[in-house]
Amino acid sequence: MSNLTPKQLALYQELNKYLLSIDKDTCSKLNGKEVIYSHIMPTKRIFRADFYCPSINVLVEVNGGQFTNGRHTRGGVGYETDLMKLNIAQSNGFKVYQFTYQMLERLEYKQFIK
Repeated sequence: MSNLTPKQLALYQELNKYLLSIDKDTCSKLNGKEVIYSHIMPTKRIFRADFYCPSINVLVEVNGGQFTNGRHTRGGVGYETDLMKLNIAQSNGFKVYQFTYQMLERLEYKQFIK
């Protein structure tokens, strides 16, 4: 998170605030409770999620770099690791939502997470 621009950090914080209003036990790096998958599902791989809302069994990922050839869009090992993480989460009963910072700016997460 240290490489976020001030605008991206503000959007991330707004999402965190919204998720906490839905689930007071939401975990994220912002509130000091980083989500590590092996803590919440049976996997030997150590994956991290940006947000976890336990009462609604939702994981949220915020993906950046789609306009700068970042790891989420350029393919290769980073992209495959992300796909594996999402597949493991979904096969263990989690709803997984992914958003870009532009989608956060448009508040699109409010359509899906209620």
